[in-house]
Amino acid sequence: MIDNIEQFFNAYLTTDVSSVYTEDVPREMMASEVNEDCWYEWKLIPGSLTNDDYKKVAAEFGTSLPVSFIEWHKRYFFADCDCSIVRLPHSLPSQPLAEITANLDWYIPEQLIPLGLIPFANEGNDTGPLVFDTRSTVEKNNYPIRVYDQEYDGELDRTERNYLFIIQQDVGMLNSFPKRN
Repeated sequence: MIDNIEQFFNAYLTTDVSSVYTEDVPREMMASEVNEDCWYEWKLIPGSLTNDDYKKVAAEFGTSLPVSFIEWHKRYFFADCDCSIVRLPHSLPSQPLAEITANLDWYIPEQLIPLGLIPFANEGNDTGPLVFDTRSTVEKNNYPIRVYDQEYDGELDRTERNYLFIIQQDVGMLNSFPKRN
């Protein structure tokens, strides 16, 4: 059986995995020293979050998250996850759920969550947040994903894709990028 999560991270790691250094980055995540511009290369370290950690965040905002998203996010700690077409929430050990919380805690989610639309990432062209559409019941909360276009009064780009599909698409796109040496 194909492990889509492992396949995604393997493809992501073939691209440039550098970030701006902050004091939140643990030494064990650093694959290089910090350069003169404050950038460093990072590496994955095994995650230690539980499903209950994610359930607490979701409950705080009155929502739920797909099992596939939780399984992906908790697998590793990682310093960045900008895949060009989608900006996924990263996870540092010192603040592992900060990005997920930030995606749920601003004025647009305050309007969307009561409608059953749960922001979880950003579309790569800054159109608006990607949302899980929870308005219908699906197995394992494997909700369809929509793009919420904030510039056109909240128009939703309709797609029947779910989180596993997005991960598989990212793998294909990442594999087409030039590989780092």
